[in-house]
Amino acid sequence: MISKKRTKFVIIVCSILVIGVLGVSAINYAKIGTFNFPKTVMGLISISAGNDEYVEIKSEPNKIIIATPNNAMHVFEEYITEIGYSVLEDEQLGALIIVTKDEKKETVSFSVNKYCSVWRWVD
Repeated sequence: MISKKRTKFVIIVCSILVIGVLGVSAINYAKIGTFNFPKTVMGLISISAGNDEYVEIKSEPNKIIIATPNNAMHVFEEYITEIGYSVLEDEQLGALIIVTKDEKKETVSFSVNKYCSVWRWVD
């Protein structure tokens, strides 16, 4: 038979773990734009180790990609060209970059910090 102290301990530990996961998910959503923090962490590890220049964190409904902070704009332009888009430099609004493909325009929020570059497609 399990003692009451052990049951309380297990409940407290589980509660702390759940609160921790929810907290990390909320922080990840605020900083990156998705609740999927395991994929974000794996992406950050991959770009930090030099394995990849960019990693897609979320695909639908608004794509989110994290990339290396080194030469971030150049890597972004290569990616955009790779998928068949082109950058409309004359329509750029600060950190909002307008890309086009087949007459369809999309807006990408572009940001860079010390650790990564984040590209978020905006509605």
